[in-house]
Amino acid sequence: MRYLLPTPWMSGELLMAAWAAGGAASYGAAANPSANRAHYTPFWFPAASTIRDIRVGFTTAAGNYDLGLYDSDYNLIEARGSTAVSATAHIFTLTKPQRIRGGDVYYVGLVMSSISDSTFRAAPAGLAGVSTGCTIEALGSTALPATATPAAPAEPVYMPLFLLGLL
Repeated sequence: MRYLLPTPWMSGELLMAAWAAGGAASYGAAANPSANRAHYTPFWFPAASTIRDIRVGFTTAAGNYDLGLYDSDYNLIEARGSTAVSATAHIFTLTKPQRIRGGDVYYVGLVMSSISDSTFRAAPAGLAGVSTGCTIEALGSTALPATATPAAPAEPVYMPLFLLGLL
């Protein structure tokens, strides 16, 4: 298995949009800006691939989280379900490896119940994350919805970093 750190900037067009909207990003551990807010990070691959697992790293643990994979229309493919956070890497192994089409946009969704949770994240300067398709959704719990209805963030983007396990 190989692992890939997907970002919206894997596409040349998205990279140019990010630079035009505000430039560089800072990286590192940072606290979750809002409890029960889902963060949706887009990614795509130029060729068809098979995803086996999704990994996220927590540096500070409190409460619960849910992690999932969405298609281009924000329909949930599979989610882990609300799970207690510990300060370590969390691996969500899909029940069935998911074949994704080359060129299509997919989203990794993450929701955390506590503002004390910290993950490794990117923080695009200004609102650069908005132009790359990063979106958020206020939820009433720590469970990702079957169909997401996200909105563009009004504040600078908190973009959790993920590793995708590919077969």
